[in-house]
Amino acid sequence: MDFGRDGCRTPMIWDESKKFAGFSNVKPWLPIKKEQIINSVNKQLKNRNSTYHFYKTFISLRKKISFFTEEIYFENNNEVLIFYRGNEKEICCMFNLSQREIAIDNTYGKIIPFLPSQQVRQDSKKLNLSFYGFCFLSKTDFKILNKKS
Repeated sequence: MDFGRDGCRTPMIWDESKKFAGFSNVKPWLPIKKEQIINSVNKQLKNRNSTYHFYKTFISLRKKISFFTEEIYFENNNEVLIFYRGNEKEICCMFNLSQREIAIDNTYGKIIPFLPSQQVRQDSKKLNLSFYGFCFLSKTDFKILNKKS
C-alpha cells in the first residue's frame, strides 16, 4: 500500500526506544521510517547541536534583543543574503545560500556567539562562511546568550 506523505504530517518521534516511537499506544496509519528515528525528541534534548536546541537558542535570542523586531534592511546577490536589523543597523545577518565556502570582506563587526552550526571563521579582514553557513555580527561587543538556557 502506498501512503500519502508530504514530509510534514508524520508521526512525531518522541522516544525511539518505545513502541511506535512514543507517538501512540496503537499502530499509526503512517509508517515510522528508520531515517526519522535519528531525530527523536529524546535524542535532540541530549544533543546541544540539535535542531531543538538551535530553535530554543534562537527564540531566546529573539526575545532578548529588541531590534530583531525593528526595521530590516536588505542587501542581496545570488550567493549571499545579507540583512541588517534595528533602526541603527545594530545587527548584521549573513547567510551563504551557495554550495561552496564564500569569503566576505569583514567591515561590520564581531560575530555574536550562537551555535557551532554557524560554520564561520573570522579574522580582522575576512569572514569565511561555509556552504549554507550563517552568522550574526554586531557593531558592539556584548554577550547576549545565557549558556544555561
